[in-house]
Amino acid sequence: MSLRKFRDAGLLAEGCGLIDIEKIEGRLDAGISTFFNYSDLSQNSEMKALVLVTSTFAAAQIIALSNKVKRVMFANSDIIAVGPSTLSALQADMAKINQQNFSTGSCILAKPANSEGVITAIASLAHKPKRAMLVKGEGGRGLIEAALRASDIELYTANIYRRIGVKAPLFLDSASTAISAADFAQDQIQCIIATSVEIVDAAYLHFEAQWLNSCRWIVVSQRIELHLNALGAKLVTLSNSATDTQLIAAAKQVEGLENV
Repeated sequence: MSLRKFRDAGLLAEGCGLIDIEKIEGRLDAGISTFFNYSDLSQNSEMKALVLVTSTFAAAQIIALSNKVKRVMFANSDIIAVGPSTLSALQADMAKINQQNFSTGSCILAKPANSEGVITAIASLAHKPKRAMLVKGEGGRGLIEAALRASDIELYTANIYRRIGVKAPLFLDSASTAISAADFAQDQIQCIIATSVEIVDAAYLHFEAQWLNSCRWIVVSQRIELHLNALGAKLVTLSNSATDTQLIAAAKQVEGLENV
């Protein structure tokens, strides 16, 4: 979520970093070497592999590794990206491969930017892949894995990072500049945006439940909504996806409710 984009849209927003990402060393390298047989890749569409990339962090790790192995892992792969930022990073790297006449693969965006969007994107592929690699963080619903296994696609899952809670929240103003806890305008916040269950749990660890339950929430899945309901939060709005555009639209919807 970009605080600057919220500000540009006329919405006052502050940030609170509650989760950090910790890379699990060696997981991607091991996954790639297991999933791909570098000497056996060809331009035959029947050999085309499918790589599912669920975050910008996963994309950055894949790009670094593809450079390390001279891009051979993308020589004949279709890639499905979750989120526009993930897509942009991967497309830029794929463009470099195409300039070298090295690739017959493609890179497409999952719509919406969630597990259901990934499954829809897989169904839209011209050639059904025989094998797929899912690159993600630890945890999650397992919806993608279940759908792939049900369609007889050989799946390898690489959990290459984990989300960890921070010792103290990182507070940011609307320009994404770090501010002190004292300058964080908690009493002026009417709505909280959360994109994962882990973020919700971290919020309840660092802030009083009474205040959190009095706020409106915007979340990106029904799973998060149900989790919040169980914690006592009842004012929950569901965004169509985790993109800035959809979150801003949901925030404006909530702003309208507040002004009624």
